[in-house]
Amino acid sequence: MTAPGPAARGPGAGRTSTQVGAALAGALLTCAALGSVYDLRADQEALLVRLGQPVAALNTPGAADAGLKLKLPLIDRVIRFDRRAQTVQADPIEAITADGRPVLIDAFLHYRILQPLRTYQAAGDGKAASERLSQMLNAALRETVAQGPYSSLVSGDRDAQLQQARAAVSAEAAADGLGVEIIDVGLSHLDPTPPQVQAIVHRMQAAETAKAAAIRAAGEQQKQQMMAQADKDAGVIRATAIGQSEAIWGQGDAGRADILAKAYGEDPSFAHFYQAMRAYEGGLGDKQTTLVLSPNSAFFEAFQKGPGAGR
Repeated sequence: MTAPGPAARGPGAGRTSTQVGAALAGALLTCAALGSVYDLRADQEALLVRLGQPVAALNTPGAADAGLKLKLPLIDRVIRFDRRAQTVQADPIEAITADGRPVLIDAFLHYRILQPLRTYQAAGDGKAASERLSQMLNAALRETVAQGPYSSLVSGDRDAQLQQARAAVSAEAAADGLGVEIIDVGLSHLDPTPPQVQAIVHRMQAAETAKAAAIRAAGEQQKQQMMAQADKDAGVIRATAIGQSEAIWGQGDAGRADILAKAYGEDPSFAHFYQAMRAYEGGLGDKQTTLVLSPNSAFFEAFQKGPGAGR
């Protein structure tokens, strides 16, 4: 069985091709229409560039023509420029001061585009102009920082150096025809470089270590002095206590002797008995001592006669 030829496909095939073509044409017209319309804000200026050449300046100062506008699709290009003040944050750089100290600088500048046509001719667009200004700012700061000591960056002289850098960027931007106004230059951060930070940390650690050692030495010396004084005071207290104790013991012995003398004088037999008891206590008080004596020994006379013997 053979397939039908083109003539046998019927009228529906022609209608399908026509519909596809119409759809493609409609899509192209829609894209062209969309590509021919653009919006311009009131805070923007713009250049209409046709085939690489600026043909019109739009929404310039005094011309209030912001809003929807038309251009030729695929031929015209609209390059917008912000009228407002803008900020360029430069990349951090290292610079060397006049006294040889490296510093890490993070700077910024504020600028405004005054002549979009010159900005386009010199840089292409606002983003490219910002990159050019960032490079100019870093170069000006390196040169300015190299002219003064480190102390000038951390004192009131820094403002003068920043104004000098602003003037240098302004002059270079004017020479390059950027069509911008440099409003201000400032520093976001001013820090020592990493090697400097490490050296500062080491110096601080050494200083704190030396300070701690001095404190410990002073504390040890004070401890030794306090211990010596305490030993001295303890010796004085012990000597005083021993003296007082001996004096009290002396007074007690004297009183005891006086009492014994009186007791001996009043009752000699009791005195004899008391002395015998003391002798027994001294001779028999030690459990390790063994005495072998006769029951009739004079040593036991006090036991035999009792305290009243001899009265």
